[in-house]
Amino acid sequence: MMRWKPWHTLLAGVGIILATNAVALLGAAWNRSGEPESRIVLSERELTLPYDWGLQHENSGVALRLHWRAAREKVEPYEFPYRPLPWLNASKLRELGFDLPAPQDTAIGHRRYEKLQAREVLLVMELDGPAYQASLAQVRAWAEQQLDLAARNPGNADLQKRATRAREQLQEEEQSASRLFLVDAGREVGTLRARYPDRSRYVILRGRIKPQLNYVDHEIQAQGVVQSLSIGQVQVPEPYRDLLAPLTSRRRGVGSHGPRYSVTVAFGRRLEPWVVDASVRP
Repeated sequence: MMRWKPWHTLLAGVGIILATNAVALLGAAWNRSGEPESRIVLSERELTLPYDWGLQHENSGVALRLHWRAAREKVEPYEFPYRPLPWLNASKLRELGFDLPAPQDTAIGHRRYEKLQAREVLLVMELDGPAYQASLAQVRAWAEQQLDLAARNPGNADLQKRATRAREQLQEEEQSASRLFLVDAGREVGTLRARYPDRSRYVILRGRIKPQLNYVDHEIQAQGVVQSLSIGQVQVPEPYRDLLAPLTSRRRGVGSHGPRYSVTVAFGRRLEPWVVDASVRP
């Protein structure tokens, strides 16, 4: 019987690394073969530079983070994208394959939902469509209300602060907030694509949803929360990395003049993204 020697371990390790890399390369090639499932032009509003890029010079790789939102019931000072969504109700969650116990406002009922595992499903993101326009109209109406209250009560310091915040939030919504909104979820690409045929406005990607219990209209109900996107970043290839590099020496984030760059992103057969093109504003 042959004795296992240290160099056997080394060879086995190298073999595993090579096999893993080969599988990854084959998967990437398959994903990019044929026509993309969708192709969309995103700006700095939806794809943000990493905060520490330019500070870690030894790391030449960079990935842009996908920034998305969901419709909200009311305007709040701070927005939390990973929150329960009203349309992800019990009926929708069952449609997505979740086996839900009956909601019970008891310790046992809450523990049952805590034990439910998150599930990977298909998410539909809409760019600069009705969802964003509705959010923009909502913020404008709220800002006008706050400004009107401040104008009628010039001596009220709290109302003046709220008016200032309203102006800032309206400017943010108009010029820098993401226009990419989560609008639907499903289990089959074909079904969702038939519902959202515009491949330059609607992107289908994968994400994980977790059910939980919440109080809605004075009763306990099941709602879903998106825990994460399966792929929430887009790697930037070297030519476009050099194009975006000068932006790191300036103030980060979208300024009053709007986004500084736009990136064309394709999503392939496996719904995985890659950068097709990029441009920077003069």
